[in-house]
Amino acid sequence: MNIFKEIGKKILGKGIVMTIRKGPLKGKKYRLNKYSSLSPLFGAWEKDSQRVFEAFVRKDDVVYDLGANTGIHSLHFSQLVGAQGHIYAFEPMPYNLQELELIIKLNGVENIEVVPKAVSNSSGTFDFAVGNHTKAGSLEVGLDTTRVVKVPVVTLDELIAAGMRAPDFLKVDIEGAEGAALEGMDQTTSLHYPTMYIELHNPEQDVRVGKFLKRHGYDAYRLRTDQAVQLTGQVNFLKKIPRLDVGYPEPDGIFSLFVAVHPERESQWQKSIQTLISTI
Repeated sequence: MNIFKEIGKKILGKGIVMTIRKGPLKGKKYRLNKYSSLSPLFGAWEKDSQRVFEAFVRKDDVVYDLGANTGIHSLHFSQLVGAQGHIYAFEPMPYNLQELELIIKLNGVENIEVVPKAVSNSSGTFDFAVGNHTKAGSLEVGLDTTRVVKVPVVTLDELIAAGMRAPDFLKVDIEGAEGAALEGMDQTTSLHYPTMYIELHNPEQDVRVGKFLKRHGYDAYRLRTDQAVQLTGQVNFLKKIPRLDVGYPEPDGIFSLFVAVHPERESQWQKSIQTLISTI
């Protein structure tokens, strides 16, 4: 038995607060535990996502973080939008909510508002599949799961009609429930045309999300993920997606990670888009 390994497990099991050493959140506090990655401590978590957020999120924006998890992206958004901006961090899982509230408290953040709910195209109390570890889960109960819990579910259109500030930017990473989440903000999309950063998880969701974006007149730009490189040979960091009506494995279709921008906002983001398209 490695005694140092066992001691490390015990320490991380209880959690230890550390200071982030590098990256955009340098100097911020982060709680490390047995479920955590070390990468946030060195600014190395999802660096492609960081690049997109820094290109498309501006001071004073309202950001919806759908699938906030334990809050590292919400904290990044908080810094990007400044004191007059606002982050709505949506997260239904009890464990993640505790960590999310903690990271907000540790850093004295005042512009992140936690919304302890999942989002879909109808409201109520739904089954939520908890994955093989406590940080992962989805409304898609058919996924590989160890247990199912009940969670409150809302539509974004209902929340905004009730007074929540409409989004300028959405990050959507909700493990296969992204199509229903977008359908639940149909009216909001028609009125406000928020810029979206979405991770797709299966071909059915590819087509469902693509049809929603096409119906609302969006353009979409795929990131250079491993899947995109293997299927399309994509070289540039960002590439416009030719077709929104088909998904994986069609090379011209919508799949993987992408940014969606509406023509109403395209002039605002033209420089960012062209810079990322030209980046190798």
